[in-house]
Amino acid sequence: MIAKFLKILDRLDETKIISYFLSLVFISAGISKILDIDVFRSVLISVDKSLEILTFPIVFLEIWIGVGLIFEGSMRISIIVGFIMLLIFTGFIFYEYLIGSTSECGCGVLFMRGKVNLLHLIQNFILIFLSLIVLVNLTKNKGRGLK
Repeated sequence: MIAKFLKILDRLDETKIISYFLSLVFISAGISKILDIDVFRSVLISVDKSLEILTFPIVFLEIWIGVGLIFEGSMRISIIVGFIMLLIFTGFIFYEYLIGSTSECGCGVLFMRGKVNLLHLIQNFILIFLSLIVLVNLTKNKGRGLK
């Protein structure tokens, strides 16, 4: 069993490992939002009432990104969309942090319960950095496939 696991690990490169990790992040964020949809909806409404309409599309998009990051054929578009979403969400968290908010951000990812704080901001910057690694590696390997 260990030999089989090591064989699988041997076939993975850093791009795939990071993509799988980001997949877990996006899927868990989407599922977390589904499980606590009222909190996420209220966060969107607190920014602007008209954003309530984005509640389910955002959840769907996060799960779509997470699933897309698993498969090589959809990895490139998924990481681009995921990167853009991370930039938007990080901008929101940064703004909330600057105004001193300590409320829920509504994301509920694996690592913390979505509180707006410096740790959450650092977490998002790390996720953006990891997304950039995948994006650069996929762009660098375009036409050659993944390693």
